[in-house]
Amino acid sequence: MTTNMTRAERRRAAREQKKKKATYTLTMEQMDEMKKKFIREAKDMIWKDNAYDWIMIDLWVQHTKNGYGSKRLNRHFQDLLKEFECHQAGEVNIGEIERELSKMNLVFKRGV
Repeated sequence: MTTNMTRAERRRAAREQKKKKATYTLTMEQMDEMKKKFIREAKDMIWKDNAYDWIMIDLWVQHTKNGYGSKRLNRHFQDLLKEFECHQAGEVNIGEIERELSKMNLVFKRGV
């Protein structure tokens, strides 16, 4: 089969074989860092996926416990969205918010 191939064709086939067998070597530190990054990203995804649930619970508590009607709930929801958009744009730092809330003895721990 390879006897009918020209020299250029054999070289091309050899290069293709080398491309298919790419091997990567990682140190244990690199593997550990990849694991940490994966876990961090997974936690962030879970946090973001639960954001909708948190907003709905917040609105429900404001309605049932604090007596917010549709007007105040809508205003509160719009304020939440504005703050979230500011956070997404990098204009608001969660660390700063946490520090301000901790001054009022409100302390939250992420990922617990």
